[in-house]
Amino acid sequence: MSDRTVNSNGADIHVRESGVGEPVLVFLHYWGGWSRTWQSLDDRIGEKPRVIVLDQRGWGASVATDGRYDLAAMADDVEAVAQTFGLKRYALVGHSMGGKVAQIVAARRPAGRARVVSARRSQGGGRRSVMRGRRPVSVRPPPERRPHHRRGRKPPWAEDAPADRMRRHA
Repeated sequence: MSDRTVNSNGADIHVRESGVGEPVLVFLHYWGGWSRTWQSLDDRIGEKPRVIVLDQRGWGASVATDGRYDLAAMADDVEAVAQTFGLKRYALVGHSMGGKVAQIVAARRPAGRARVVSARRSQGGGRRSVMRGRRPVSVRPPPERRPHHRRGRKPPWAEDAPADRMRRHA
């Protein structure tokens, strides 16, 4: 795995690269993580496909020279890395905060982005936001993924609901 620094607009982004081929997997860590967060996964993947792992601004060996630490600035950094490495086809793999950054990049529709994988992206409330085109859409998780169903209780909104209404919403 080779290390490199990419100068983004307002940040020096530390990048680790390994493997060959396309599509390239670009890994984005969670809040408080860094590029080594993905080390065990990268070791298992081996030399194919090509993997790029970066420290987002303010984490690991990356430095935000402009003092910005917002998600939009992190998305700018990801696009700068993709452009610097000349990525033709790539997939963004983001964990939590990295998933949010991946969604922002995807909403901008950059050339070459093939897929977005968002693992354990923080949700806020009981619903999650999914990007469709450029507009976030709120969707309800399937019943088996809702916490109240896992505990064998009725959902709070259905305590006094008739049985037929329960079937429609469950």
